[in-house]
Amino acid sequence: MKAETRPTPSPAPAVDRSLEPPELTLPPIPPGFVPVNLKYYRGFHPKAGQVALLPDAIKEVAASQTYAATFGAAVPPAASLVRDLTVAVAWTNVRIQLEAFLEYVRCAEAVTWKEGLLDLGQLGPVFQLLLAQNPKVASQFPALKRLLDVPKVISREGVATRNRKRRAKAAGDPSGETG
Repeated sequence: MKAETRPTPSPAPAVDRSLEPPELTLPPIPPGFVPVNLKYYRGFHPKAGQVALLPDAIKEVAASQTYAATFGAAVPPAASLVRDLTVAVAWTNVRIQLEAFLEYVRCAEAVTWKEGLLDLGQLGPVFQLLLAQNPKVASQFPALKRLLDVPKVISREGVATRNRKRRAKAAGDPSGETG
């Protein structure tokens, strides 16, 4: 029997755990903006090669003295084509930059939350030990106590939900709801 091999996990991203997130100032979305239904735009996405080659083609068409004579009235005017493609590639570049930044944000968020939650994991047992010795600790750090109690609250709610569903199933309610 062949031994099962597991994929090697990727190394931790190179993110400075102490780095504060940057202040972001995004331009406002124009008033009255209504999102389009993107399903009507499926298939209208440029290929990477088109995006890469577009700047040269735009320059070529914009500088051409013979575009209209060569292609005639059956094609969009040069100015219209240049304007439409220039705006389209500008939006593509904005999206590419935002997606790259979003990947950076996701990595920084994951790394810093892991560190923060590990810190809380170390603090929790010590807090509970101190609380057992001195109940006033809870009044000194009420928000911290609530924060450390979140996993316990979630666990209790899960147990209560499972018990409620079990009782409902035993009572013959297939939906698992009790009235």
